[in-house]
Amino acid sequence: MVRVVAVPQQGIDPKLICLACSATAISKTLCLGWEAMYGMVDDSDICFNYGVALSELGRVEESLVR
Repeated sequence: MVRVVAVPQQGIDPKLICLACSATAISKTLCLGWEAMYGMVDDSDICFNYGVALSELGRVEESLVR
């Protein structure tokens, strides 16, 4: 599996976009954004929000840290 997140030199960080979207609603598309960053970046905010997104979508087992 290959994961890629493109971050423009100018613009909004993908993490900030996902955080803003999480404030309004959790969707499968948003969960994919968190998943992509979760696999690439060691960041506690990303881990937490990805777990919350999975839980909100009814994927509780996947949201638990093993």
